[in-house]
Amino acid sequence: MSDKPQTVRQALMAELLDDLQRMADRVEALRDLQDRSEAHAKNTAQSLLQASSQFRASVDDTLARLRVEFAALMASATEHAARSVVGEQAQVLERAAMAAVRQSLTREAIQRSRTDWLRLVATGAAIGAAAGMLTACLVIYLVGLGG
Repeated sequence: MSDKPQTVRQALMAELLDDLQRMADRVEALRDLQDRSEAHAKNTAQSLLQASSQFRASVDDTLARLRVEFAALMASATEHAARSVVGEQAQVLERAAMAAVRQSLTREAIQRSRTDWLRLVATGAAIGAAAGMLTACLVIYLVGLGG
């Protein structure tokens, strides 16, 4: 047989078979392209999963560090606030005590203290004088009896 078709029908059949062969080649090329695309998509998905896992781990580490730093900051701020409150309370109590002392030491209180002191001194002097007089009387009586 010769390679050239003998009839128009054979030529059309040869042309059709040639077209079918080219289509089959294209379909095969598409299958190869699809397989490569699928493999590439799987690799990309795997890379994305790995990258997202690494990112999540990084975010978790950062959040853990931030929690520790925030807790330390809150503890420091709370301690400072407590010290400030205690200091302010001590100052308020000191001022209140000073005001109470000032009120108790008014002129009237000072005058009363002087009056009470004078009474005490006068009473002491009177008792001392009475004791001296009693002693003198006793000495005179005893001297008078002895003599």
